[in-house]
Amino acid sequence: MKPGILSLIVLLSLQVVKAQSHDTLQLADSSNSIAAFIASNIPAKYKLVDFKINKTASDSSQIQLHNFDSLNVGEACFVKRIITLPNKPDGELSIMDENMNQRYHAKYQNGDRHGNEFYWYESGQAECINSWSFGTIIKSECFYETGTLRSSFIESPSGQKMLRSYYPNGQLISFYDEERQIEYTYFDNGNIQTQRDDRKNSYLENYPNGSIKTKGKIQKDQWKRKGKWYYYNPKGALIKVLFYKKGNSGWYKAEAGWYKKKEYQGGS
Repeated sequence: MKPGILSLIVLLSLQVVKAQSHDTLQLADSSNSIAAFIASNIPAKYKLVDFKINKTASDSSQIQLHNFDSLNVGEACFVKRIITLPNKPDGELSIMDENMNQRYHAKYQNGDRHGNEFYWYESGQAECINSWSFGTIIKSECFYETGTLRSSFIESPSGQKMLRSYYPNGQLISFYDEERQIEYTYFDNGNIQTQRDDRKNSYLENYPNGSIKTKGKIQKDQWKRKGKWYYYNPKGALIKVLFYKKGNSGWYKAEAGWYKKKEYQGGS
């Protein structure tokens, strides 16, 4: 998989992160190594062995979960871990919080999510509605507690993925299109903040007023800078140029890794 794709998503297995404080749609890696790491860092009093899946009918189960919001920041902390238990669910599963408010409902088939999945805020307002196909998420919409759209994810029949996230006022925060291999982020005034094009191996960052802040090339299939990177002040004057060799250690959003710098008089 191309590393550039990972700036918004990790596509080993997908699930929307449940923290309202996150501005962008993020997706959690469900590989065994990541799950094991997360499990090992959950405080002992929150270990999943403390929670029982109670059968309410032959094809439905229920869990009462204390501290739902703190444990469910990222599905790998709880919801994803459920399917690793010996008595993993089959059929419908509901999770209630300490006040017996329903916060989660999904359908499982042989331990994998299949069909619609729902998350709710404590107030009862819908937080996320996801669609799964035998353990693979294919569509998701998440909302602020006000009911306005917070993020969306969709996978096309060809397997291409598209993600969007929004400010509370409806303005785009970020947009990613896997088929076109482009990623945009936006200021809350609607101007483009960053633009990454994986086909052209280019990156551009702007000031809030829309003028260019920095631009340069990225090594193909990597997150590393290459060649010349140009920096400008908000008025458009060139401040400096940083030079990068192939294989440098710098991330494309950070200056580290350059071997030569040229500064221009009057830049600030």
